[in-house]
Amino acid sequence: MSKVRAENFTDRSGNGSPNFPFGLRSAGIVTATGGSFSGNVDIAGVLTYEDVTNIDSVGIVTARQGAVLGVTADPNKRNKIRETYFDSSGSHGSFLKQSTYLTTSATSGNLNLNLEDGNVFYYGSTSNGNSAFYINFRYDSTTALSTQTNTGDVITATIFWCSTGTSSYINVVDIDGVTQTVNWVGGAAPTDGSGSNKFDIYTFTIFDTGSGYSVFGNQTKC
Repeated sequence: MSKVRAENFTDRSGNGSPNFPFGLRSAGIVTATGGSFSGNVDIAGVLTYEDVTNIDSVGIVTARQGAVLGVTADPNKRNKIRETYFDSSGSHGSFLKQSTYLTTSATSGNLNLNLEDGNVFYYGSTSNGNSAFYINFRYDSTTALSTQTNTGDVITATIFWCSTGTSSYINVVDIDGVTQTVNWVGGAAPTDGSGSNKFDIYTFTIFDTGSGYSVFGNQTKC
């Protein structure tokens, strides 16, 4: 085995990149400030990179911290996918799944809904409180939703609420602690719940108008 020790490689003219027509193998780390490949690149291990323009993969792409789409000029305002995925494991084939906020513990009083947890909220206890309550949409417990949306962004959230009595229903909707005027389907806000441990399903569509939010709501009784 022979070794070549050099700091720089160029083509014969001394002002271009060299060609490696039969390939190039490295047992160590290759660090490059740029690169162009006209053919395929095979990597048997893990490829780690910070920024690429396009990804075209015939295999599985794993994004451990989530996937960010359409980064805006403000890096703090991004559209993030959290655990929405195709699952091909097991015997059920590949289909789209989405993580939710789910609890079967008794819940009563007003609800803070953290959209960082997902867009579907399931409250399945048959011991939920039997009184009207408000919900407050936010990004998480310390981050306002307004810091994560831009003008024109739209969010849809669905709440599955086990209604223990007819007095159990959503009567106020807040965003970041500010009460919103909700455009309810049918023209009127809910006045009761299904009761008898039946589910009420609430769907809210939230538009960032630039000067605030426009909110549309619907209650479906099961």
